[in-house]
Amino acid sequence: QCAEVAAHDVFVTGGTGYLGRPLIEALIARGHRVRGLVRPESETKLPLDATPVLGNALDATTWAARLPPSDTLVHLVGTPRPNPSKARQFREIDLPSIRASVSAATAAGVRHLVYVSVAQPAPIMRAYIAVRSEGEALIRASGIAATVLRPWYVLGPRHRWPYLLVPIYALLARLPPTADGAQRLGLVSRTQMIAALVHAVEDPPRGVRVVGVPDIRRARLNPGATVFGADITVEESDMSSTDPLLAPLKDADHREVGGVQLDVQRTADARVKRVVYPPGFRWSTHMKSLVGTKLCMHAHVGFLARGRIRIEYDDGCSSEYTAPEVIAIEPGHDGWVVGNEPVVLIEFDFERDTIRRLGMPEAHQHRTAALSKEEGGRRKKKE
Repeated sequence: QCAEVAAHDVFVTGGTGYLGRPLIEALIARGHRVRGLVRPESETKLPLDATPVLGNALDATTWAARLPPSDTLVHLVGTPRPNPSKARQFREIDLPSIRASVSAATAAGVRHLVYVSVAQPAPIMRAYIAVRSEGEALIRASGIAATVLRPWYVLGPRHRWPYLLVPIYALLARLPPTADGAQRLGLVSRTQMIAALVHAVEDPPRGVRVVGVPDIRRARLNPGATVFGADITVEESDMSSTDPLLAPLKDADHREVGGVQLDVQRTADARVKRVVYPPGFRWSTHMKSLVGTKLCMHAHVGFLARGRIRIEYDDGCSSEYTAPEVIAIEPGHDGWVVGNEPVVLIEFDFERDTIRRLGMPEAHQHRTAALSKEEGGRRKKKE
């Protein structure tokens, strides 16, 4: 046991996996008390000195009661060996599991949540990035202090083929146009990841701390202490209390559709909606199959309170909005979140009468045609 390190009560989901088992061993060796969530058939795979908790990682009701008195929850559940062909599994396993962990941690008063996300943005693995980004958004909305680690690929036993790419990464890192991407999407070892996870447990932040590949690579386990490099840079925001913009709305109808968090409340003849779009969201990817139309046929009028979105119409017209900004989006569009920040839109509508009541066109009008129509109207007035 390392006397210099304060002992924590740590609850680990995914405790028998590629990162979970060595992490638990490292935490126990440093004097922490660890419990691991496991399926009944995997109980014997947990390190001997860890306390097993039997349950289903996708269903918090099966294990949430065993979470106290943990002060830290490390979430490691996910689809093994993720690749683009596993998009469905990401939504059936990865997303429900982090949702369950956030729910359980919130109810139990856990002070710190550690989450392994993925390096972003990236030109591939978009479905995986979208789901992991939604997980990050759930954590931010909860108000729990958190450490989010964003590796790209973790090298280790049975995960060694990317070593062949090391010379290519070294070359790309030296070229100015590709240096940033090579650093952000670089390879890390399992040893570095375990050190970074231990550091996260032992040094909880006040808000949400995001640790990228360069800082994961600097993680070291030293006798009596765990340190990142002295020049570690993290994104940290004060979320000691729930973000008011994302806090629960009293008497609102809350639902989730395609990864989008929606709160609806009636006032007078209208509805006011708070819509939270996670990073990586795109209407044509996440909503099209649910709605059954080629494009989004709703009009959107309201106030963009956070984030950045891009809208594109079938004729090639496009617009980009950045908070804070008032927006009016015509029916017949695709849209997506730009960047790594969730988008929060405060929207007003009159259900099926929205277009008429707000004076919106039934469908998008190409800018040239719309301008011609406006000019024609001006001429008539002059006549």
